[in-house]
Formats: sequence, structure tokens, C-alpha cells
Amino acid sequence: MLWLNRQVVLRSFLFLFGIVTFLSPVVLFSQEIDRSLFMGPFASGNSYPLFLTFINPNPETASTQKAGTLSISLLETYANSGYRNFEPSERQYGPSNLALDVDYEALSNLLRVRYSPIDRLDFFSEVSLLYYHSGYFDPAIQAFHKFFGFSNGSRDLFPDNVLLIRARTKGSTWFEYTNAVTTVPWIQLGVKYELLPPTVDGTAFSISTIAKIPLSTISNPFESKSLDWALMANIDQVLGPVKLSGNLGLAIVGPSDFVPAEYVSSLIIPFAFNFEWLLGNDFALVFTVDATSSPFATGHPKLDRLGSGFMLGVKARLATNLVMELGFQEEFITFNAPDIGAFIGFELKIPLVSPQLDYETK
Repeated sequence: MLWLNRQVVLRSFLFLFGIVTFLSPVVLFSQEIDRSLFMGPFASGNSYPLFLTFINPNPETASTQKAGTLSISLLETYANSGYRNFEPSERQYGPSNLALDVDYEALSNLLRVRYSPIDRLDFFSEVSLLYYHSGYFDPAIQAFHKFFGFSNGSRDLFPDNVLLIRARTKGSTWFEYTNAVTTVPWIQLGVKYELLPPTVDGTAFSISTIAKIPLSTISNPFESKSLDWALMANIDQVLGPVKLSGNLGLAIVGPSDFVPAEYVSSLIIPFAFNFEWLLGNDFALVFTVDATSSPFATGHPKLDRLGSGFMLGVKARLATNLVMELGFQEEFITFNAPDIGAFIGFELKIPLVSPQLDYETK
């Protein structure tokens, strides 16, 4: 049972890694930490196509930038997903009789710009350029799954490196897409106001409002002409070298252009959690979970699930105002996110206002 041994080894390693990651900082909570050293959560870069048409609030800290700061960040993510159904079946796929095929690789480029005209107030925008294609990595991913004893689902039953994004019922095909495509589906515009600046014990609280404005003409299942809106609550708690951040909100979303209206909800609940552990002044271990409830109510056992991505990696301060992030993302149980991916990103902060000199004597 060599596969079982490998699986046990991997899961044991992940368990021990989790214990070290989340419990080791407890002994350091008494340390005095400069809170400006924290670098924040990962942006999700969720390229799952059926969720991409709706608003996608990215994980945030509750704190805002200093007045007069402009930050520009670019995140590149390469992700793979592979899921196939067979023929539509009411017994298997619910009242819609939906059979779903989501097989792709995607390169996502997320550009984020943020400006703080005054303390406690951020304005921000986000835009994504995505390229979907048949990909290269199906054989390597299947070999990885087999080596550690993980399920390949239905990957073994279909050709490798194929682009197929299709939803069909017994009576019709909602959409079927097999051609490589480049799209800029939307721009997200938002504002964040810090209601409770960081207190002595390290707690901060803010609210954000975000609008998704479509940019593309509607030509494929990755795009939507609907205008979506979200309201988010954000909270931080600093515990020594560890910063915990959480986001919870409510979003109003428009209809999908490719899924019948009776199977789409107008409300979704986006939420996120971030764990950041400073390992020195310029290096941090970061774990981010980015999730949203499903906008669909088709009865399909996969599509109606919560969508969430788990991101683990590091952030490093390369210069005073330049931060790099590097890591991987994984979908374990919820389906509506890329199966696996890797990302790299950079954030540059530009102070547009010269800092005031403090002449007060201590």
C-alpha cells in the first residue's frame, strides 16, 4: 500500500506544518511589533469561470494607508481545473438536469490601484486580464494525485489538455466553449473607511463598498453585462507578530447571460480570512482563505456549493516601498475555484505627500 504511505506522509506533514504555523507564534505574543511592517493578505485571483461573471471582493485588512499614499500592485496567477460530467441525469444532477464540464488552464493578471487622500480613507480599483486555454499540466497534476493517493476525479477518463467549459441539460445546451479566449470582464471600484483605527490592543474595524462594472461585450461564459454591488465589514486583530484579518459582506448580483434566471440567486455572501506571521521585519508567512456562497441554485451537487480558494505563501519586502508575494492556491472541498495554481505578485507604494517632520521633543 505504497500510495497510502505517501498519503499518510503528506497529510502528516501538512498537519505538523499547521501546528507549527498556528501555535508557534503564541509564545511570541508579548513582543512589541511595529504594525506598519504587516503586508496584508493575498489577492485571490480566482479564475473559476462560472463565478468570474459576478463581483469578487478581494481579501482586505481593516486598516487603511497613510494619507497621500498611492499603491499599485500586479498579481499573476496560473491555475488549472478539471471536472467532467457524463450525460445529463435528473437522478445525479438535480431539478435542472445539469451536466457540467469545467476543464481549462488560465493565466490571470490582476491590477490593483489604491489611493488614500486622507487618513482612514482608501479609494481603490481592480481590473483583470484573463487568458483561458487548453493548457499543459494535466499529466503532471494527475501524476501528483496518483503519487499521493488523491482522487483524480474523472480526469483519467478524458483527453489531457483540453479546453471545455460547458453546461447542458437533457433538452438544451446553456453554453459550450472550446476556443482559447482573452478577456477583460470587469473593473471593480471601491472605497474603504476605517471606523475604528488600530487600538492599543491591535484591533481595527472598517467598512468597504465595492461595485463591479462590466467592460467586455458578451461573447462567452466568462463575461456578464450586469452591475453588481457589495458591502463588506473588515476587522483586524494583532497578536504580537501575528495579524488576523477577516472580511464578511453581502453582495447584490445581476443575472447571468448564460444561465437561466430561475437558477441564479440575486444575493451572495463573500467572506475571507487571513493569517499573517511576521518572521522578521521584511518577511512574512501568509495564509489566506477567500470564499463566497454560490450564486447558483441548480440542484447540481458541485455548482451550488460554496466557492473557496486556499492560498499559502510568503511576502517579502524587497525595498522600503516594494513588496513581493509568492505562493500557491488549492481548492480542497468546495469545487468552485481552480483545482490548483501558483502566483507571484508585486506591490509598490508611492508616497505622494512628503511626511511631516515631527519637531516635538520627547
